Amino acid sequence: MPTTRWNWNPRNKSPLRALKRSIREDQRRLTMTTQAIRNPKTDHLLTAENAALILIDFQPGLVDGTNSIRREALVNNVVALAKTAKLFEMPVILSTIAVEAGYQEPTIPELIEVLPNVTPIDRTAVNAWEQPEFRAAVEALGRRKLIIAGLYGPRYASSSRRWTSSKKAMKCTPFLTRLVAPA
Repeated sequence: MPTTRWNWNPRNKSPLRALKRSIREDQRRLTMTTQAIRNPKTDHLLTAENAALILIDFQPGLVDGTNSIRREALVNNVVALAKTAKLFEMPVILSTIAVEAGYQEPTIPELIEVLPNVTPIDRTAVNAWEQPEFRAAVEALGRRKLIIAGLYGPRYASSSRRWTSSKKAMKCTPFLTRLVAPA
């Protein structure tokens, strides 16, 4: 004779006991488990405690010369990214090129408005990773994960990957500003 869900059959002396046992088994099987709270500094995911935002070359002449995205969308994207970093209190490094030499203008005003306390690191090297001051600033943060946003992403991403691969504790996450929805 087939048994029911509660293992009850006519020969069973206590169908109520079988029902209770079945309920206990279901509760054990369906009990949800949660992972232990992870350490935000060593977590494999991006957290405000283990990541830093690096913004490279967001200057008027370079922004205006970008043809792969409308200027308005580009500015909205990088401002939204900066606001997010500010909201989560992530450290931000802002880098410019050739401002002190007089060849380029400073960072776009929309970005300076969001990050008034961040002093840009001006470079003479085209590749930010070749500038000792820039590299020292990144290392001083002590963050394991870097979110990099720049106008010429492939150059920064490949250089930063080579550099961070030699630093076993760091991981670089290139961020293409055109992939972010406008603010």
